[in-house]
Amino acid sequence: MVVAKDLVSKDFIKAELSETVSKLIGKFKQKKGSHAVVFDKKKYVGVISKIFLLKSRIDPSKMKISNIVKRRSRAKTNFFVPVLSLDSGLKDIAKLMFSSDVKILPVFDKGKFLGVVNIVDVLKSIRKEYRGVPVESFYSRAPKTVFVNTPVGEVINLFNKLKFSRVPVVNKNKEFLGMLTLGDLVRNFHVWTRASLKLSSAAQHQGFKRSGYDMGEKSSQVNAPIRTLVSYSPLYSIRPGSSMTEAINTMAKAGISSVVVVENRRVVGILTARDILKDYVKS
Repeated sequence: MVVAKDLVSKDFIKAELSETVSKLIGKFKQKKGSHAVVFDKKKYVGVISKIFLLKSRIDPSKMKISNIVKRRSRAKTNFFVPVLSLDSGLKDIAKLMFSSDVKILPVFDKGKFLGVVNIVDVLKSIRKEYRGVPVESFYSRAPKTVFVNTPVGEVINLFNKLKFSRVPVVNKNKEFLGMLTLGDLVRNFHVWTRASLKLSSAAQHQGFKRSGYDMGEKSSQVNAPIRTLVSYSPLYSIRPGSSMTEAINTMAKAGISSVVVVENRRVVGILTARDILKDYVKS
């Protein structure tokens, strides 16, 4: 039986309470992770997600992670995530990961932090349960998509409202062109003050800098099309007739948490790691 001891990893992004958010953003860029484990020196404090940084109206060059912890709220971040013991079973790990909606969970033994279990390793461990099972019953039909000329600000609002971390990019015929991820946005992170944006309160978020837009064009940046931020290759997709094992293998190989379902080049669905965990914890 697979337990947390078999899955625990020391490969994770580490952050200190005393660090600025901008330093953490740099770590997210470098390691391409979605969550970081926060410490106060050597003492474990909690887990912070990359999507929280996108949602926050803060100056990352000045704001310290310790201040974020002080002003935490359920609406913004689930900083105190469940923890695992070495003998936590696979089913329990999946349940906790699904209920807390995070992609890593910390592992402790006798009060000592040992590492994390990540969602990709959980998927690898449960894929044998889905051998020969088609994806047809699991993926979401008619997923939300965006066009290459969709404004950056509109996508930020979409990610915040629907808690997305990635969205397929299509042309007018719904043909799959690429993906826009939270990582793509964070990699182009730039500080925009609320006063300079002149946007509605729903759209006032941190901005994203891209080559071709200077500091004096902050409003135009949030209205700029996403085309230069989109990842056009490789395109990780599966067919409607694919098996769940094939889908999980694709996610595991790429280190991603969702795959697009494509038929005749058109986006017809999306399968996420949460869809799989939701089904697994029911069985």
